[in-house]
Formats: sequence, C-alpha cells, structure tokens
Amino acid sequence: MWIIYSISMLILFILFLRIHKTDKSQNLLFGLSITVIIAFCYNTFICYLCSTLHIPCNLTTLSICNIIMILGISVFCRLYPKRQNYYIRKKDFIFCLVILFMVIAIAKVHFGGFPFELNYDSTDAATHFITAKEFCHNQSLLNRVENTTIFDLKLYMPISYTNTGIAFFAVIF
Repeated sequence: MWIIYSISMLILFILFLRIHKTDKSQNLLFGLSITVIIAFCYNTFICYLCSTLHIPCNLTTLSICNIIMILGISVFCRLYPKRQNYYIRKKDFIFCLVILFMVIAIAKVHFGGFPFELNYDSTDAATHFITAKEFCHNQSLLNRVENTTIFDLKLYMPISYTNTGIAFFAVIF
C-alpha cells in the first residue's frame, strides 16, 4: 500500500506544479518547497476529515483520497489547459546542494554516520515521536482518541505527528 500512496503523492505533486498560477515564470525549487508544505497540510486535512467521520486514517484511506484529488485536479487541468512555466537558476541549484551537503555532514558528525543512531537530546523530539506512534497505532487524530498513553498534552497541532505517523505506516505495515 505504501507504493500506491507514494505514487499517488508523486502524481499530486506533478499535477499541482502543472496548475497555472501566474503568467510569470516561477523558480522550480521554490515551487517544489511550497508543494511539499502543501502536501503536509493536505495530509493533515485528510486525516482531520477521516477522524471527524470516524474513518480509520491509514495508507488505504489516504491513497483513495489522493486518487479522488488526482481525478479532480486532472479535470481542472483539462478545463484550463494553461500550464505554469518554471526555471532553475544555477546559483539556486548550487545553494541547495551546499545546504544538502551541510545537513549530511552535520548528521554524520552528530549521529555517527549511516545508519543513524538517533539520540534524543531534547524532550520535544521524544514528544513528536510518541505522538506520531500513537497516531499510527490509533489511526485517528489524537484529540479524538480516548485511550491514549499521552497524558495532559494538548494535541491541537497535528501537522507534525500526522505526517511522521504516515511515514511510520510504511515501516510498520
């Protein structure tokens, strides 16, 4: 199911990038960044709807919603066939490579290389991990779950744990 979900998300990314936003050419790297953020918000919104309707929020449900969204955006693209134009500047690409190299270097130094040996130095990361695990286990937003192991924690900001929990589905199921 993880493969179907991943393919449907990739198609959604491509379709969103195709939608005409302005006559002016846009930076592709900026467009990809915004698309990733929108995908996180989209996943959280779908999980919210599923939890409200008491539908389990798992990869099957998300894939079905993605396919419905793909069909809707495809119809929209056929009705309005104008496409967005993009460009990539050499300096933007080099900047992204430098940032990527720095992140990999810091991860190698801090976590000891691959595979990462994660050590939680802060309680914030542990809280995000626990809430993502609970979301994955309960398949519902945690403010809708009665029997959770998390006590006295306000769970009104689900964007981090829903997307991390979706990634957990690939590992667990």
